[in-house]
Amino acid sequence: PVTSFSQNVGLIAMTKVVNRFTIMIGALCMILAGLLPPVGNFFASLPESVLGGCTIMMFGTILTSGMQMVAKAGFTQRNVTIAALSLSIGIGFTTASEIGLWHIFPEMIQNVFSANVVAVVFVASIILNIILPENMEVEKINDLNIDKIYKILSSTSITETQKTNFVLANRTQIRHILENSINHVDFKAIMKNRTIQKFRPLKNSFTKAGDKIILAKALGIPTSKLPSHIKELVKKLNELEDVNCLNNSTMEMVKTYVYRHGSKDELVSFLDYELTISKDKLKCIYKNLQYYSGGIADYFIRPIHRMDNKTLVKIYNVIDKNIKIAEKNGEINDAQSKKFAKWALVEIYKIQNNSKLINAIKTFETLK
Repeated sequence: PVTSFSQNVGLIAMTKVVNRFTIMIGALCMILAGLLPPVGNFFASLPESVLGGCTIMMFGTILTSGMQMVAKAGFTQRNVTIAALSLSIGIGFTTASEIGLWHIFPEMIQNVFSANVVAVVFVASIILNIILPENMEVEKINDLNIDKIYKILSSTSITETQKTNFVLANRTQIRHILENSINHVDFKAIMKNRTIQKFRPLKNSFTKAGDKIILAKALGIPTSKLPSHIKELVKKLNELEDVNCLNNSTMEMVKTYVYRHGSKDELVSFLDYELTISKDKLKCIYKNLQYYSGGIADYFIRPIHRMDNKTLVKIYNVIDKNIKIAEKNGEINDAQSKKFAKWALVEIYKIQNNSKLINAIKTFETLK
């Protein structure tokens, strides 16, 4: 009474015969086999290998029919949970019958469930279908906007890796947003707070192409004209005696971009500009020579921005010039000026020799 005869499902799936007349004829044959010994002996004489082959195919078909039913219902989070839990509970509970788990239940329940996987799975799936919520899907971020991007990238509760994964997973949508809804304030906030992908020499967060787009949008110029616009600003920096006449908001945005993706000459020019307009030159120098401060140290940590000796000299000349200006303005004395200049030179050499490319080569040489 507790057998499901699920092999009939496999038989129908194999033969594709569901005609009631055919099934009735089959039933009559089984009755005759039971009433007439010669007919029964004929069926009993069939080799076990033949019956085994049919059984393998039949129960395999039952399995695939069940999979087709689940697939037809859809592999939603809810359906997968119900199927996985009910199967696990069914197999586990019937296996547990070997250790006498079912003896605590009434005899009727033992007879029905103790050795019947189908019954346990059926009951478990019914209960799960009742108690689980209709919607168990994890909602995707489909309504990204500039505020949400800024909130995620400036968050202190998530790691740099999680921020990077967020950018990579939503890069198409982020690029669309940055192309269409960016202003000066948004640009400064994003560039200040976004993550930097490490160990990826040719790609930083948002990628250089993405930064190009958002800077050009913030400046109100076509992306294709951004390189020439930066060159024009560098030319002005090198020619003007008083750089304070330049638009500070524009220069700050371009400086942030150059400190990530600019050429080495552009970097030197904007470093000189930053130190020139700074009210506390020593503090500004210190910040630029420290890692993860958004200064020139972060620029040179990337292998693609390897600091050559020519660039080292240019950077030191700019820093030394501004240290002497600070001394001239009475911010520090001569001894402090010389001490700070020596410290700056040591820090620049450290930056030059702290490139990940150099460290990788040294490690490789050591391992050899």
